[in-house]
Amino acid sequence: MDVNVDTWKNESNTDEHGREIWEFEFSELKENVDFEIRDYGTIITVSPLHENIAAEFGLQNFINRLMETIETAHQKAIEKGLEIEVNGIPLRYRLSTLLKSERLKPIFKEINKIIDNSNISIKIYAGISDAKLIDAGWYIFCNERLILKADKSQITGWQEEIDGIKIPKSHYQFSRFRGYVYFDSDNANLLPWNTTKNGVDVESALFQSTKLEMINAMRPIIDFLNELDNEKDTESTALKNIVESAKSEKLSTITASEIFVYPKTPYLENKKPKETRISYTVPIEQFDIAKELLQAKSNKEVGEKTFSYYLKSMGQD
Repeated sequence: MDVNVDTWKNESNTDEHGREIWEFEFSELKENVDFEIRDYGTIITVSPLHENIAAEFGLQNFINRLMETIETAHQKAIEKGLEIEVNGIPLRYRLSTLLKSERLKPIFKEINKIIDNSNISIKIYAGISDAKLIDAGWYIFCNERLILKADKSQITGWQEEIDGIKIPKSHYQFSRFRGYVYFDSDNANLLPWNTTKNGVDVESALFQSTKLEMINAMRPIIDFLNELDNEKDTESTALKNIVESAKSEKLSTITASEIFVYPKTPYLENKKPKETRISYTVPIEQFDIAKELLQAKSNKEVGEKTFSYYLKSMGQD
């Protein structure tokens, strides 16, 4: 199959919706031919390469990024046995996991739809994992190919309000959040990916309906992560202990659950913090007088002594 990219780009290759058509004809086609197993595979040759591109291909940093991108995008296929090598180095699949225990259970919901007489399977997993902000967010797959990685934007519902459910902007306290959506169908044209199959078609009705499911799944997990963050200001470590005692479980072994299961606040021994901070501004001249009268050595000591003096004057010492 020979494709002249410049010629192809200049031709009109769009469908009735204005989307590019990625269909090519074989220059030569042989059917029912037997090959040795070592000869199976696909070779893609690109020429001529721009000088800068050719130089980049030789950089180890580029090769490492390429391997990581392929491993991430095709993790499910590699997990099932697809063998991919880069410069003779076999790629490994990246295992997606969520934390699970008796008190902490992730969401797993499966939805089946029929569109244009074709079956579409939608699997939604959501829960928590390691506290790594770079890995937090939603992962979207179409026919086992990753098209959106660790997304924390409005595309997947962050910083949006739909049907009365409000999701905040992504923040470090949500760095444990992980969500996975798998769209699968024999009719790939029905899946919510763009024409180049490397991103989400946000206008897709299928994706829009699934997005509402994703937001519904996110809300209780966000609530839990807020409580986990608030716990830092209390004497309780109940939620922290529950998270640390939970085990990572791969998605394929997680059982169905419509809700995210976690201990509610009344179960915890939440107590008010023992200390709080007071901050206010005063004219520097008055502050210097107070500091001298109190014989204080620091601004902090001035604040502590004036607060103590006030309580004594009110008979609350």
